[in-house]
Amino acid sequence: MATDTVRVSVVDEDDIDCSALLLPKAFTPNGDDLNDLYGISNEFIITDLDRFEIYDRWGMKLFETENKNNLWDGRFQGELLMPGIYIYKIEYTCMDSEFKKTGSFHLLK
Repeated sequence: MATDTVRVSVVDEDDIDCSALLLPKAFTPNGDDLNDLYGISNEFIITDLDRFEIYDRWGMKLFETENKNNLWDGRFQGELLMPGIYIYKIEYTCMDSEFKKTGSFHLLK
């Protein structure tokens, strides 16, 4: 015999803060299946993703997508990148309003 618990959170559309898009401050693409991929944590607030881009500190584009469910694996041209700080840019629509956000995060090993 076994038991388990499932928690279901329901978000009221009237309580959505469209400016509160969540992206992690760090991730560890080391193959341990914990925090191996980087992406949007609360993608449900996005109606339409115009672009999500990741750059290195010299401005080279490493990743881009228009699919809010696509995640980055920390690789560029098949090679795992070095630990460091990386930049993201994102443009999206939420509840008929357009938003732009930039920030940084750490790639750790």
